[in-house]
Amino acid sequence: MNGAAALSQRPGKAAAGPAAAAADAARLLALLAEARANALARRVLYLRTSLVSAESKRAHHLRLAAELLSPVREAGTGTLFALPNDDLVLVWRRGADAELAEARAQLDFLFAADAAIGRDPVAAGALHRLFALPADAEALAALVQAVMAQARPGPAAAPPDDATPPGLASVPLPPAGGAEIQALERIERALAQADIEACLRRQSIAAFDGQGAPVPQWQECFVSIADLAQRLQVPDMLTGDPWLFRRLTLSLDRRVLSHLAQPGALAGADGLALNLNLATLLGPDFPRFDAALPAGLRGRIVLELQRADIFADLDAFLFARDFARARGYRLCLDGLTHHALPLVSRARLGFDLAKLLWTGDLAGTPADKALAHLPDKAERAAIVLCRCESEAAIDWGRQRGFSLFQGRAVERLLSVGAGAHRA
Repeated sequence: MNGAAALSQRPGKAAAGPAAAAADAARLLALLAEARANALARRVLYLRTSLVSAESKRAHHLRLAAELLSPVREAGTGTLFALPNDDLVLVWRRGADAELAEARAQLDFLFAADAAIGRDPVAAGALHRLFALPADAEALAALVQAVMAQARPGPAAAPPDDATPPGLASVPLPPAGGAEIQALERIERALAQADIEACLRRQSIAAFDGQGAPVPQWQECFVSIADLAQRLQVPDMLTGDPWLFRRLTLSLDRRVLSHLAQPGALAGADGLALNLNLATLLGPDFPRFDAALPAGLRGRIVLELQRADIFADLDAFLFARDFARARGYRLCLDGLTHHALPLVSRARLGFDLAKLLWTGDLAGTPADKALAHLPDKAERAAIVLCRCESEAAIDWGRQRGFSLFQGRAVERLLSVGAGAHRA
């Protein structure tokens, strides 16, 4: 356990534990993105306790360092973040000059006897550093991203904004010169110019009232792959090659988030679901999207993650999950079949919802009988039965106590209801 685990959890203080430290880092990145986007003026003190020796950054040292920063935090209406490497970052709104000067002097005294600091005058001068937002937001974000990359297994560093997004480079390329790489380059060039908005579709997730009428709960926003393939004039390539499709969904995530971050793109949105790659949540585009959201909307956004994606890199998932939950998003585990549903614990993984794929051959199978006897009503209420192409699928789900449904049959029933209401 790192030293951040020892920090107390009083309001405004850094949270405890390695997972919470990762979430703190992600929250700090989101705040920096918001400062850049909205020109928010903030002061920042970065305390690099990672520079000191292990003997000088035990639990009580970190607790005391956090306590020494408390007067600045309280006077300046601030927030203290604990990073995964034990560094502490204090962000506050205004003033607190006297409290700041005293805190810096006390921090110097606290670590004055440290062997590492005593041997290195440069380290001593770099122990705590002031930043001003929004001017220093980019430099500070790069520093925090480096800390996150060191703490997270996998690719070591976050790329610049104009580089390949994180996760995209982790999808291996085919042999150089092959037809696949040429096709990828052609499609990605076309995708960069494609009108994504024209290919965006929305599909409702609905519950059913006592009279059997569907009631919309939220909508999933997604790219119609068929329409996109037609626009790019590659009708078979987008879905015919799993490697190519996986690679391109990362580019699509980036385009969709960029579109939704534009002013007015989410105006009037009441509830929304986005199916994203895990790498997208860990990349630079999601914090920008998060910073652009209208106030109060995060709690009504569901982030869907594929089962195969999260189990391919569980550590990265836990990191992204803590960030998303700390920001107020709901999470949905997507891609569950009726075989996998009894084997995967939605609640233990930290998901609010799970999507079960309906298939026409499900009824009457042993798995069907097992689903019919699920004892946990709360678990049933958290399941979205998706790909409901017929009312028989909806009837099957309702008979088994499921309450949320998605698919063409749901859209047809909603359309009929809307028509009757207009009549």
